[in-house]
Amino acid sequence: MHPLRSNHSQHYHLVESIQSIKIEVSKDVAKEKGLAEGDQARVFNDRGELIGTVKILARSISMRGNG
Repeated sequence: MHPLRSNHSQHYHLVESIQSIKIEVSKDVAKEKGLAEGDQARVFNDRGELIGTVKILARSISMRGNG
């Protein structure tokens, strides 16, 4: 049975060992920042921060402008 259909799935957020944050990064940004698959990275702004595991997206490009 899929865990989301389990009667106990509402408690998964309480099990620290299965909690993870995935930070998806395009190849070009990963190269620019020196990130590799599986690295720990911090994403932050003036409202807060997250620390998670880097997942490099195989088929993506950065949407940043040129200036």
